[in-house]
Order: sequence, then structure tokens, then C-alpha cells
Amino acid sequence: MIIRSDLLALTFYEREAFTGSDGNMNFHIKRVKNDESDNFVATVWPGPYAMPQTDPAKYITHEEPYTEEGLLAVTEWMNEQSPEFQKHIDSILDVEPYIPSTEEES
Repeated sequence: MIIRSDLLALTFYEREAFTGSDGNMNFHIKRVKNDESDNFVATVWPGPYAMPQTDPAKYITHEEPYTEEGLLAVTEWMNEQSPEFQKHIDSILDVEPYIPSTEEES
């Protein structure tokens, strides 16, 4: 279970993204600011690999306002997603890392 206090202070996200895991669910939280909005963007994906080595088709993304309430909502959303990821846990020996094709990189 992910606890809000584990996700650090709001000011952390002004400079960095935060990554972590909950069992077989990996996550990445970042702040995305533009002219129209200021949001948290949370992405979850199944382990065992880090984000760059996982097929983007497996990502699930969610946005909330960049506020304390928004970070709490991100925490709740990730905790709702987590049980589905725990049903099947791939071993690093059973799954090949994702390597983008040359067409995807361009």
C-alpha cells in the first residue's frame, strides 16, 4: 500500500519526478505545468522492469491538479490500481525488456 507521506512534499515535484513501486506495480509521478494547467501525472505499469524497459502500451496514466488534494487523489488512485498488478507477477527471467523499434524512435 502506498501512503501519502511516502510521496514526499509538493515542493519536491517542482524539480524532480518521483518513482517507486508497490509489489509488482511500478509508478512514476511528475508535475506537468503549461499555460492552461498545473497537474500531477501519475503512470503505473507492471514490473519487473523500469519505465524505459517496459512497453508503453502497458502504461496506465492518471492526472490530478498540482495540489495537496491532488497528490492525495493520486495516492488513492494508485492504491486502487495495485491489486490488479499483484494477480500475476512476472519474473525478470520470464520477461524480455522492451526495446523500441527503429520506427518508434523516429
